[in-house]
Amino acid sequence: MMVRTFTERIYDYCLKFSGTVTLWVTTVGRDPHHGTAHRGHHLLGLAVDIEYDGSRPGQLADDYLSELALVRSKVGAADHVEPSSWPP
Repeated sequence: MMVRTFTERIYDYCLKFSGTVTLWVTTVGRDPHHGTAHRGHHLLGLAVDIEYDGSRPGQLADDYLSELALVRSKVGAADHVEPSSWPP
């Protein structure tokens, strides 16, 4: 998946589910996921952390992300969203 496609899909998702991107592209020194399964995705601009205006959306959000070839996992108060296949 290209960064432009990922960006467009994240934009659509955030509008639909009232989400705000709190982390996108970062450096190795600032990557809070460094050393985890998500390592490197933020460095490439192919991962975001999202917080929501209300409560965390449920299955409807997971289904929508699946249609966009994205997947999310809970990371603290946020969701980590990235392409569902890696490498994208």
